[in-house]
Amino acid sequence: MCGYAQPPGDNRHQSAHLDGADLHYGDVRDADRLSELLARVRPHTVYHLAALSHVGNSWEGQRATLEVNLLGTDAVLDAVARTDREATVVVVSTGQVYGATDEQAMPLDETAAARPRSPYAASKLCAEVLGRQATDSGMARAVMVRPFNFAGPGQEPTFVCSDFARQIAVAEATGQGAPIRVGNLEARRDFTHVRDMACGFQAAAERGLPGATYNLCSGQGTSIQEVLDELMALSTAEIPVEVDPERFRPVDVPLFIGDGSLAQRELGWKPEIPMSQTLQETLEYWRERVRASA
Repeated sequence: MCGYAQPPGDNRHQSAHLDGADLHYGDVRDADRLSELLARVRPHTVYHLAALSHVGNSWEGQRATLEVNLLGTDAVLDAVARTDREATVVVVSTGQVYGATDEQAMPLDETAAARPRSPYAASKLCAEVLGRQATDSGMARAVMVRPFNFAGPGQEPTFVCSDFARQIAVAEATGQGAPIRVGNLEARRDFTHVRDMACGFQAAAERGLPGATYNLCSGQGTSIQEVLDELMALSTAEIPVEVDPERFRPVDVPLFIGDGSLAQRELGWKPEIPMSQTLQETLEYWRERVRASA
């Protein structure tokens, strides 16, 4: 297995989970560098996840988000076209391309209209278009996947489950009674364990139709309040909760649930790990990481 990522920094802890991987570092927008690497490795499958993925930050950094997520996808597809057009490229998009939708339309399947409500979601929808274009022109065999929310050990605290788990782990370790800071707790999201999601990417690579798009989701809605309550119930400390207005997004979708039946039919994939296990493993991960940093 070969990996291509940004230079090591705060992500060094993630590299520890990639034992046996041949890691290379660089900018995903550098098509020449990517072509050189792919020509040497000759992969059968390329999983393209490189992106600026923080939805909130994409409002302040719209240009950077578009450059990395769109031009980066173009560079990956160009590099594959230069080296091996028979290689499969799994273009990882996001369920957020659907944007704000009437709750009666939930769960959302792949035929639902795309109405991205953030620069991040817009950049990912454009990346999908590039993937389909590359497939139609014979440049690559791209399969697009739209993951809905996922969580689990190793995820950065820019995502809600990991954010809450990290704050709880820090509060347990310090015993200082600092409050957990939260944003909108009423939103309901469709969560999948990161290991199940990785299996979905693999299923798309092995059985997905080139040019096709697949939702990867659980089909179940969990409120952010429920996430917080379950993590707090697992905590060994009494921790106050404080609502932080800075954590509210400019545009937020109250309910967001996907329909993964197409992936189940054509890819033979569906999530297996329950939300309770996802949150337990996420909290244990952050407890270990906080202990290690101390």
